[in-house]
Amino acid sequence: MKQQAPKQFARDEFDNTGAIRRIASANLKTAAKAAVLALGTAAASAQAAISTTEVTTSITDASAAIAVVGAAVLVLIVGIKVWKWIGRAL
Repeated sequence: MKQQAPKQFARDEFDNTGAIRRIASANLKTAAKAAVLALGTAAASAQAAISTTEVTTSITDASAAIAVVGAAVLVLIVGIKVWKWIGRAL
């Protein structure tokens, strides 16, 4: 009985690069369409008058509260470190 040589597979049977390229191309086209739509929308909304005084006032008013919370967190972290340091010394 003669031994048969192993079957040689064509490269295309296991190569999915063509399918991947088609999907990537479709995704690129969809992304390009979305970008054009977004730019068109941004250009249209950029011409609308936006009042920034309300936003600026809100940020300015909130800065004091944010500073208090930040200071409290910093004191808490330092307090925990000092507590551990004292505990280790004893």
